[in-house]
Amino acid sequence: MACRRIFANFISGLIILFEKPIRIGDTVTIRDLTGSITKINTRATTISDWDRKEIIVPNKAFITEQFINWSLSDSVTRVVLTVPAPSDANSEEVTQILYTAAERCSLVISTPEPEVFLVDLQQGIQIFELRIYAAEMGHRMPLRHEIPPADSGGLP
Repeated sequence: MACRRIFANFISGLIILFEKPIRIGDTVTIRDLTGSITKINTRATTISDWDRKEIIVPNKAFITEQFINWSLSDSVTRVVLTVPAPSDANSEEVTQILYTAAERCSLVISTPEPEVFLVDLQQGIQIFELRIYAAEMGHRMPLRHEIPPADSGGLP
């Protein structure tokens, strides 16, 4: 049984090396783990997570399980911010304020263009989504903090 797993991981490693669904430096999510590929060996692949811990993942997982490669063909990633606004706020004004906030944020790229949608009304509160794009995965969290929250006084 152990030999079978080792052989399966070895064959999977060869498939990874030839097909290249992952490369060193790619940002991936597999199972509940997200991080950057630091090594690809014939038996296992090493992922460094955001806490700089190295996790060894058997290569078979990249062949038999679904995973996300955030940077395989394009490093651009979308960030969706949920923004509440008072029920009496003018939705056109809120939309314009959110577009302006996106334009002023240095981490938001201009193509694809930001989008703003009124997506829901919950208990007298309008719920907007600001959909913006970052050039790379590492900008996702800083971008969330650079856009001012709705309760900072920016919304009507």
